[in-house]
Amino acid sequence: DQLQEIRNKWNQIDDEIWAKIICFERNRRVAKAYARSQVISINGSDRGFDGYRIGLNGFPNPKRDFEVQMIKQQIRSVNSTSL
Repeated sequence: DQLQEIRNKWNQIDDEIWAKIICFERNRRVAKAYARSQVISINGSDRGFDGYRIGLNGFPNPKRDFEVQMIKQQIRSVNSTSL
């Protein structure tokens, strides 16, 4: 489904787009974004996607389960100790 969506929009996508980023949790898409930068950082912040960084804790998911919440907290804590 994701690839077909890109194919359908291929002629409309700006030439400056380098990638389409899709964030999933438990086979459920929680976010998508188009990256205009060649280099993207992924961390555990709450910022979502700002064009250069993806904060994995910045995307809401009403169906998020306890195990995913715990893993996301671990990612956040690793991110905050490395800054």
